[in-house]
Amino acid sequence: MLPPRTIQIRPSMIKVETDPKLSDTQTVNSVEINGTRIAYDLKLCLPKVVNVIELDQLMMELHMINVTCLNFYSSSSSNQPRRSYLSKYLIALLSYGGVPNEYFMNLLKDALEDAPSVQSSKRAALRVSLRFGEMDDSIVTRMILSGIPIDEPFLHHCLSFMVNEERKGLRVGKLPVNDCFYLMGTADPTGTLKSDEVCIILDHGQVQGRVLVYKHPGLHFGDIHVLNATYVEALEEFVGNAKYAIFFPIKGPRSLADEMANSDFDGDMYWVSRNQQVGGFALSADKLI
Repeated sequence: MLPPRTIQIRPSMIKVETDPKLSDTQTVNSVEINGTRIAYDLKLCLPKVVNVIELDQLMMELHMINVTCLNFYSSSSSNQPRRSYLSKYLIALLSYGGVPNEYFMNLLKDALEDAPSVQSSKRAALRVSLRFGEMDDSIVTRMILSGIPIDEPFLHHCLSFMVNEERKGLRVGKLPVNDCFYLMGTADPTGTLKSDEVCIILDHGQVQGRVLVYKHPGLHFGDIHVLNATYVEALEEFVGNAKYAIFFPIKGPRSLADEMANSDFDGDMYWVSRNQQVGGFALSADKLI
C-alpha cells in the first residue's frame, strides 16, 4: 500500500543485452516491462512475474527460451489508438459549447455519401476500408490497392459488412471525426503540470496547443474540459519510447480526472481532440470548463 500523495514509478524500456553465447538463434536486445500481464503477453512460463523485474533475472529467463517463439505485445498505452468517433452525449455537450449543428450534419453526410457507391466506386470503397482498417488489420485496403476488383466475392462481402457496421454506428450518433483520439490517462510523475495543463504523447512525441478532453459517458458540461497540451522535458526519462497517453496534473484542489465523469487513473480512456474545427467552435464559446 502506497502512502498518501505518492506515485510509484516503475522502470520502462529495460535494456536486455544480446547474449553472445547463443549463436544459433536470434535474441532480443530490448523489451519493455509493462506490468503483471507480461506473463500472458509474452506467452512465457515465468514463475510469478511481478511489476518490477530485476534485469539480471529477466535476462537469465530470456536466455533459456528460444526467442523466435516469443510473441511480444506493447501495453495499451503504446498501441496506436483506434479511430475516434463522436457519441450522442459528446455531440450534445459540443453543441452546447458552441459547435454548430451544421458541422455534425456535414460529418453525417460525409459518412453516408460512400455507402451507395461502395460497390461501384474504387475511391469510395477505399475510403470505407480505411475507416475500418483496425477491424481487419487493413486487409481490405491492401486488397483494393493491389488491384483486386471490388466485385470479387470476398472483397464484396467485407465491404458490405463494413458499410452495415458504419450505418449501425451512425444510428446511435457515432460520427467519424479526424484528429481525435482515445488515450489512456495517468498522473504526471514529474509534478510540473499546472492545474489546466496536460501532457499528450502521440506517434511523433509530445504535442502542444489547446485540446478538448472528455470522459465517456459524461453527461454534465463539466465532463469536457478545455486544456493546454504542454511539453514536459522531464517526462522523457519516465516514458522512454512509449506513445499514445495523456498525463494529468497532480496540482489543484481536485483531480481533473475526477471532474470528468468521476473517472480515475486505473486504465480509463479519455477522448482527446486536436481537431481545429471542433476546438475552434468550442473554445470561442467559453461555456466549457
